[in-house]
Amino acid sequence: MTEDCGMLIKLIANRIDSRFEEELSSCGMSYTDLRFMRFVIVMGRPVRMRELEEYYGYAFPTVAGAVKSLERRGLVEQLPDESDRRVRLVSLTENGREAVQRMEALRRRMEDELTAGLDRSERETLVSLLERVREGFCGDDRGRIPPKDGKDVFRTLGS
Repeated sequence: MTEDCGMLIKLIANRIDSRFEEELSSCGMSYTDLRFMRFVIVMGRPVRMRELEEYYGYAFPTVAGAVKSLERRGLVEQLPDESDRRVRLVSLTENGREAVQRMEALRRRMEDELTAGLDRSERETLVSLLERVREGFCGDDRGRIPPKDGKDVFRTLGS
């Protein structure tokens, strides 16, 4: 049976999501936890909760609850903003950096598995085609992408 392109992408995405969620869960983390911590790393500085709200489109109670949970687990800390003492900044702890590093290593392993049947040229072609599909389907959503890409997260962590 021949699958259409959209269905193949959906099936692959579902499998990736399922495996990644299993790994996150086994580490006591959610995808939102990881996204928030990666955002802090990519931004290269402590961030205001408002930045997390705006970037991900979550309401303040959702962001505040997630940050509080991360803080209880020792993955982030909240610091006062020197320019406005009413505002709290979210910063990663060393444990938080290590957790993101473990998940980033997992993401890379999964990507290697995903493209194991392709040579370097085919991988580059696949990425190029998928980027074109995303741009055509999603439009130019680069405004939602932090200033550095996901590859920079791993370099920032010193790996």
